[in-house]
Amino acid sequence: LVHFYSGQWWVFTPALTTAEKLRSISPAHRVEDFSVPLLFFQGMKDKVVSAGPAIKFVREMKKAGKEIQSHFFRDEGHWFRYRENEIFFWQKVEIFLAKHL
Repeated sequence: LVHFYSGQWWVFTPALTTAEKLRSISPAHRVEDFSVPLLFFQGMKDKVVSAGPAIKFVREMKKAGKEIQSHFFRDEGHWFRYRENEIFFWQKVEIFLAKHL
């Protein structure tokens, strides 16, 4: 498994996928490393990335004084099923980029 994160490539083999290694690259455990505003979306029915850790991540970012805008969709999973939510998503992205680019 190859993954690009934090400006570098990571190769995971059974010997490298220890809990300690995975924790070291998890954004949830690297809140202090964020130095730019973040726009965050989460589907509450997501079966790939569960909502619990996402909520905790947003809470930790705010607690650390990081600039984060979060939007949680209670009726969505890992991607959009409902057109109105997708429109809302793109509107928020456009506003965010206009402000921060």
